[in-house]
Amino acid sequence: MRVKIQESAKKDLKKIEKTTARKILQQLKKLEAFPHLPHIKKLKNHYPPMRYRIGHYRVLFEVIGDEVIVVNVKHRKEAYGK
Repeated sequence: MRVKIQESAKKDLKKIEKTTARKILQQLKKLEAFPHLPHIKKLKNHYPPMRYRIGHYRVLFEVIGDEVIVVNVKHRKEAYGK
């Protein structure tokens, strides 16, 4: 699978402390092995429909064909807000 990071996720990463953002970027490379990863959950009634847990942060993404599209990277307190 190919991992594509949308502009919205890039903006989210810029708001996060640099060392944490680097760790998250390293973990995002592992999404190429989707769906054979731990800490991934399908969300109900939520867009984007998938989440990947990395510490206190949640990577919200969707899968289209053979592409994983990262939409948001948020702290767990902000990730599921309505």
